[in-house]
Amino acid sequence: MRQLFGAKLNRKGLKDKGSAMIVAIIVSMVVFVFALSLLLVAYSLFSSSTRRITQNQCRELTKTISIELEKELTETSYSSFAEQRQALDDGRDMLWQYIRYNVCQGSWPYYEGDDKVGNDEKSAYRYFNLDVTGGDASSYAAMADDISVCIYWENDGSYISSKDDTVLCVKVTCSKGEQSSTMLTKYILSCVNYDGDTSSTDSGNESVNPSDNLIETSEHWVWSFLERE
Repeated sequence: MRQLFGAKLNRKGLKDKGSAMIVAIIVSMVVFVFALSLLLVAYSLFSSSTRRITQNQCRELTKTISIELEKELTETSYSSFAEQRQALDDGRDMLWQYIRYNVCQGSWPYYEGDDKVGNDEKSAYRYFNLDVTGGDASSYAAMADDISVCIYWENDGSYISSKDDTVLCVKVTCSKGEQSSTMLTKYILSCVNYDGDTSSTDSGNESVNPSDNLIETSEHWVWSFLERE
């Protein structure tokens, strides 16, 4: 009888230990799942925050570059063609000079819409890689993996008789990882004649005029800010 009672106690003790182990395993699994859920939430928040910071960096860099390009296009002004040509020979205002020798030329079609063959995006858009140099080069490189500039101009064909009101479009895109930001700035052209300059033609140099276009030296071009999108 005593042995039987002892056996029953042993079986009961084993059953209690087994139940406690199962409970411990269940509790451990619940804690593990909870910890994993917290880890996934933390990663999601971190990833979202990183994407937001990267997107803001791209946006700010895009805006900064757009403003710098605006300064070169709108603040560049010459009192004569001789002054303009000297700036080219000195390697100054190269974007402005490139626009001067190529916009309103047959080698660069104007953009009239994607349904206009010959004046669609494929024909009218020109893409440029922007090499950042100077004191901010390292910080810019850290903010973006790629910086590109797309330039095109809009007209209805009237530039042949009058270049006034030609619209220049400069689209800056900065990207880093999967994030990117694009800003489009438009400028409008005013074309008058330099005082006292007689009309002749000039082709600049190959760095700004690879198509060897001829421009009228008497024309004084001024770009004005129109809008930014």
